[in-house]
Amino acid sequence: MSLALSTPVAEVEHHAHQHKRAVKYVTQVSTVVVGDGQTQTQAQANQGSNPTTLVTSSQQGKAAAASSTGEDEAPSSTEASSSESSGSQGQGKLGINVGASASLSIGLGSSSSSSSSDSSSSASTPSDYSDVEKYAAEAKGITYSPYTKSGSCKSSDEVSSDLKKLSGFGLIRIYGTDCSGPQNVLSALNSNQKLFVGIQSISDLESDLSSLDSAIKGSERGWDAIDTVSIGNELVNGGSNSASDVAQAVKKAKSWLKSNASSFSGSVVTVDTLVAVENNSGDLCDASDYLAVNSHPFWDGNVDPSDAGPWLKQQISDLQEKCGNNGKKVVITETGWPTKGDSFQKCQPSTKNQLAAIKSISETIGDQVIFFTTYNDYWKDAGNYDVEQYWGIFGDPSN
Repeated sequence: MSLALSTPVAEVEHHAHQHKRAVKYVTQVSTVVVGDGQTQTQAQANQGSNPTTLVTSSQQGKAAAASSTGEDEAPSSTEASSSESSGSQGQGKLGINVGASASLSIGLGSSSSSSSSDSSSSASTPSDYSDVEKYAAEAKGITYSPYTKSGSCKSSDEVSSDLKKLSGFGLIRIYGTDCSGPQNVLSALNSNQKLFVGIQSISDLESDLSSLDSAIKGSERGWDAIDTVSIGNELVNGGSNSASDVAQAVKKAKSWLKSNASSFSGSVVTVDTLVAVENNSGDLCDASDYLAVNSHPFWDGNVDPSDAGPWLKQQISDLQEKCGNNGKKVVITETGWPTKGDSFQKCQPSTKNQLAAIKSISETIGDQVIFFTTYNDYWKDAGNYDVEQYWGIFGDPSN
């Protein structure tokens, strides 16, 4: 049996979006596979200077795309304890992961519908949306982080203003419970929207679930507004926890919610990169109510943005096969395309390519995808290839 550990990448290849308020702050990670009888140092030495050597030739492109481009891990608890703290999340599929984030539902058929039957129907698309915003609103949802450019917490009024711009999206995904995120987002949702809410760490799970429960029960719609609770975001890909520990945490969360939040009828999942789930299928395919994976075509390095949709559709098919065609739907919980930064192999960041990728994804598997992300995340580190801050579909935030 082997254990996958993550180490910082000095060179390219694997990009991982991170959520700023997590326990640790990682910008780029590659996965080192430590086999039986090996130390981590030996495994790293065997891997050498090429961070993709752990991936078979048939998996190499998939590995790069798997690393998340998601959100940076949250700021330290000291920072987060202030009235408005910072933070946020995300990550992809490279090697074991360079982040892809889109959410897929059970069928693989092409679709341009605005939301899947699993989530609330999305509101009509605002007439003032740009082309890329209109295509994104045809998908299942979008990720949102309640942080300012500097990484401090946005006020409830600022969150409300942001959510008005997202009125055309049926599902809003947030990565954690800091910055009063669940309370502020829930109070700003319209009646046709639901929330996908995450708990970032499994180290104090019952306490975090209790806090989340209090926040949700204090809102007008309560648990009826919650589509999904996610236990962790790329914990296995990032090396924070083993797949078995994460699977046990999901099981524990399901039991706790059944006993303490009986009105909750949504799903409980863990989110990880597509490659991490494939490489730990025994634990991760079975743990969640549906398969929730981040996957970014950009980090494959060879995907034309106009083919991003078919490429993701194939990744979904491969994952379902790897999980034994267990009948569970797949949701791409994070995916998108950067607008600025350096090229990764053949993939180039630009607003034109972002539009092409979002259009392709929405028209192919839109009802299965949560796009990454609302605004450019200037609170993050620029990351390798200088693209980490520039995935915002709505461009720059106002503050």
